[in-house]
Amino acid sequence: MHRARPPHAPRPSRTPLCRCEQVYASAPREHVYASLVAKSSRALRRGELNKKLIIDAALRVADAHGLEAVTMRRIGEELGASATGLYRHVNTREEIVDGLIDRALGSVTTDTDSGQPWDTQLRHAFLAIHRALLGHPGLTAVLSTQPVSTVRAMRSAEQMLAVLRGAGFAPDTAIAAVAALQSYTFGFTVQQRARTAANPSNHLTALQALPESDFPHIHELAADFGAWTTEKHFETGLDWLLAAIGNDHCNGDNARK
Repeated sequence: MHRARPPHAPRPSRTPLCRCEQVYASAPREHVYASLVAKSSRALRRGELNKKLIIDAALRVADAHGLEAVTMRRIGEELGASATGLYRHVNTREEIVDGLIDRALGSVTTDTDSGQPWDTQLRHAFLAIHRALLGHPGLTAVLSTQPVSTVRAMRSAEQMLAVLRGAGFAPDTAIAAVAALQSYTFGFTVQQRARTAANPSNHLTALQALPESDFPHIHELAADFGAWTTEKHFETGLDWLLAAIGNDHCNGDNARK
């Protein structure tokens, strides 16, 4: 015989809550809804995962945390996917880094048939590169530390060289000119981002703390010394560099060909 249950004994509980019920049982309804939507969105992204989404996620990681944070695991977390799932679309981390380089330089085109002077065409190209890098610190880090050899990035360099060769520049001078313009653009952009993120008053205070007898010109120009990394200053420096390249071409390049 079964023992009778006392009249006021608690009813046996149903099957224990599953994990998701345990999490959501005491949560406010709007929080539960938001969480479910987020999970659904991540699952959708997993189902539609492709190389472009992976590069987009890698760029977000690089912008927020630096290039060293761009790992397969971290990108997978950003997408709500497993790191192993990424390998269906990319082979290595290096392929992702190459994708970031293409993102920075692949969209920069130089119209070799525009009829504009060579320096005008290159000015437009490097202004476009500078502005693209300013919007994405992760791209600046990639270009400052990685060799550039992807097809799309090399197409941009090919167009620049075509402009210079078409203007009569010798091969070695054309290569040196593109390299100098790239170095200036990448370096200035790094400095501009760093100074924008820093506290200008701290920099000014540090300059003014230097012994005036040893640094008379720094003291004289301290207020302007830390303010040279602006868009106007970038364009001024770019114009100086282009003018110097043009002067060298006119004065000596033809004799070296």
